[in-house]
Amino acid sequence: GIAYTGSDAYAQNISLDKHLTKLIINDLAIPTKKSYLIQSILDLPRIPNFPLFLKPNGEGSSLGVGNASIVRNSAELATKVGKLLEKFDSILVEEFLEGEDLTLGVIGNYPNYEATSVGILSYPSQVYGEEIKSKDSMPETISFTLDKILEKKIQQDSIRICQRLKVFGYARLDWKLDTKGNPFFLEINLTPGLSRYYSSLPICYEESLGKYSDLIKKVLQFGYDNYNTNKFFDYGKLEKI
Repeated sequence: GIAYTGSDAYAQNISLDKHLTKLIINDLAIPTKKSYLIQSILDLPRIPNFPLFLKPNGEGSSLGVGNASIVRNSAELATKVGKLLEKFDSILVEEFLEGEDLTLGVIGNYPNYEATSVGILSYPSQVYGEEIKSKDSMPETISFTLDKILEKKIQQDSIRICQRLKVFGYARLDWKLDTKGNPFFLEINLTPGLSRYYSSLPICYEESLGKYSDLIKKVLQFGYDNYNTNKFFDYGKLEKI
């Protein structure tokens, strides 16, 4: 019965399992690249399509992700997966997308949401990874020049994902283009950074939906509304006899 902002444990647990999230995305028929969950070196799939991309299945903030995450042959795949499994419980292997990185925010309580503009991320590296995100400054830049038809599709699909996961409050969704400009869902973050200066969600919000202070007020209001209307909280509100 304690009020909080953001999504509940149900949605949080799904979002923190990238493989499970992608299974749900496939069920929604939203484009996402095929992936394989690796929990042991014995699980290594025979994948004919290289290059591939490796990342920890259950980590955020791009932990374990960098230029070395790109794999171009089977020998390299076995070596890099082995090293990652020494540090992480499970690894996600998926087809590598070589187009631009995209990000946007979705704001609201289930089932009603609004999406921010879609930002295009540019950064001084081949991969938007841990080294860039773990910084005191912001080496990456965000521009808002995406084709409007493509932007609309990504916004609509992002809202569909939030409705399926029953997201509350706010979320950041990451997408990536292939070399032909087709968008593919990467992952959803239900505890994204909210820094006005180097977090992408507030930057995308201010580009299209309002001031930073409005975003913070909305996050608090959504938490208040959820507490007062969601049956999930009823048990904690029962009066003691």
